[in-house]
Amino acid sequence: MGRIEFKQAAISMELKMRSFYAKMARKVRNAKSVELLDFLASEEFEHTKKIEDLSAVETDKALLDRAFESAGEIMGYLADDIIVRNKLSFTMEDDEEILKLAVKSEEDTKAFYSELYKYVDEPRLKAQIEIMISYEDDHTKKLKVLQNVLKKERGPGHGPAALKLD
Repeated sequence: MGRIEFKQAAISMELKMRSFYAKMARKVRNAKSVELLDFLASEEFEHTKKIEDLSAVETDKALLDRAFESAGEIMGYLADDIIVRNKLSFTMEDDEEILKLAVKSEEDTKAFYSELYKYVDEPRLKAQIEIMISYEDDHTKKLKVLQNVLKKERGPGHGPAALKLD
């Protein structure tokens, strides 16, 4: 996977996540869930701008191609996984289930950027990837905080059925 293919695939992945969050924001019932999911949808669009910056950094072509190849394998998995999650989300009605799915998506996206990071030596490119990783971490934290708020609001014994994502 070369730089151009990487950029196109990464932007596509971020836009699919944006679509997922926008769709889920229309499905959830809790106002806090709607607000967070709408925020995350807008953040995913901002990530596409960061990917443009990431792909514009000049670095050793052979090293970057190796990084993109490795990360591309993860990206292929994530792209398929996002499609499955979007299909799965059509059947979800519970805010907590939707948030659990969103957390898993953010964790997987972080794994993609973390894999790319392993193969990059150029400091500016590393810095850009660190920013992307920090965004995914921030999204995961926000989603988990909201999950805890919803659990407290529901009270004990009123959680959704277990959703297995692995």
